[in-house]
Amino acid sequence: MGLIVGLGCGGIVLIGIIVSVVLFFKAKSAAEEILNSPEMKSLGDPGIGAPSDGSLKAELRDLRSFKGSLGGSRYFVGEIHNTGTANIGFPMAKVTLYDASNTAVESGTCMSVVRALSPGEKVPCTFMVTGNKTWKSEKVEITPQRAFLTGEVAKLDITDVKFTPKKQAYSAHDISGKVTNQSSFLAKNVMVIVSLYDKAGKIVGATQAPVAGNNLATATSARFEAKIFDVAETPDRWQVIAVGYSE
Repeated sequence: MGLIVGLGCGGIVLIGIIVSVVLFFKAKSAAEEILNSPEMKSLGDPGIGAPSDGSLKAELRDLRSFKGSLGGSRYFVGEIHNTGTANIGFPMAKVTLYDASNTAVESGTCMSVVRALSPGEKVPCTFMVTGNKTWKSEKVEITPQRAFLTGEVAKLDITDVKFTPKKQAYSAHDISGKVTNQSSFLAKNVMVIVSLYDKAGKIVGATQAPVAGNNLATATSARFEAKIFDVAETPDRWQVIAVGYSE
C-alpha cells in the first residue's frame, strides 16, 4: 500500500515510506463504483479473475461519530482492518444504531471501494446519518468477501505533501501534493485516500480525492488536493495513500 505520513498540524515531517499500491478508484458513490467495477461484472465467469487463498476475517476499529458543521447530520468514521490471511475485496461494515429499548433507529454502511485489502492492512471508512436521532448502542456486522483481481496494480509515488489545518469554523483541513506513476502502464482513476488522527493515534476524519486528470501515463505526475471539513477531534497527524489500477 502506497503510504506517506505526517506529524503535527503545522510543518510537515515525513516518516512514512512509499511502497506498492493497493487498488482503489474514483466513484460518484461507493456503491455505484462497486457495481461498475470489472470484478463485479466478471462474477459468474470462471475464466476471469482469481480469488486469493486464506481465511477471511476483518474488524471495524475506532468507530466514532460526531456532529457535522451544517444541519442535523452526524458523521461516522472508523478503520477496517484485515485480520485474516486472504485479500478482502471492497471492505465494508454494516452499523446499526439502537435506542434505550434496544429498538433499531438507524443503520448505515461504513465502506471503502478498495478492491483488494491485503492481510494486516487497514483502510478508513465513513458514512453519514441524517436527522436528530439519538441512540444508546451500536452493532457492527462484517462479512468480508474474497478479492477477485483483474488487471494490474499501479506503482505510485507520493511527494510534495503539504497539510494546512482548519483555521475557521466553516473552512477545511487541506492536504495537497503530487502523485507520480512509476508503472509500465496507464494508471486509471488514480485516487488518494487521506486519514487524520488524534494524538492517541485514533482516526478522527477521512476522505478521498482524485488526482488532476484522473489517469496517469507512465512516468507522469499529477497534483491532488483533498479537503476534510468535519472531524471528531483536532488532528495531530495525517496519512495519505495513493491508489490506481490498469482497468
